[in-house]
Parts: sequence; C-alpha cells; structure tokens
Amino acid sequence: MKINKAITDHRLLLVTDKEGRKRTVEPYAVFDGRQGQPLLHCYQRDGYSSQGRAEGWRNLPLASLTSIVMLQINYQPRPEFKGK
Repeated sequence: MKINKAITDHRLLLVTDKEGRKRTVEPYAVFDGRQGQPLLHCYQRDGYSSQGRAEGWRNLPLASLTSIVMLQINYQPRPEFKGK
C-alpha cells in the first residue's frame, strides 16, 4: 500500500478528496475509527481546511480520498507524534 510506504520512508503525500480539495500531508498512521472506518492520521502542511488553518493534525477518512500521490519529498517526523 502506497500509504504504508510513505509512512515508512517519511515521504509527503498529496491527497485529493471527493470534492476535489487537495492537501499536502505528512502521513503517520492508518487506524480504524470509532465506527470502524479506516482513517489516515497525518499532519497537514498545506491545502484545504474547513477549520480555517491549513496546518495541523488531521484524521482523514480513507473512503473520502479519491487520489493519493506519494511525493518525492521527505519529512522529518514530528517529535509530538507518540505512535509506534
């Protein structure tokens, strides 16, 4: 899976949702949400935000993403991420 490789290699993703909105994110984990839907835990660097600020931690439903492109750009993992 492209997302797992991006997480392992610390590579940025460009994701597009069903509305055509794009985000550049640092992927950290994929997990099942409370209703059992797979979510991408990521830090958003740029792009669409319903919260009015592009940067910040997000849990994006994988089912809402129509495109996931692994970029040729690495990121330094954020120290505040305490995942495995």
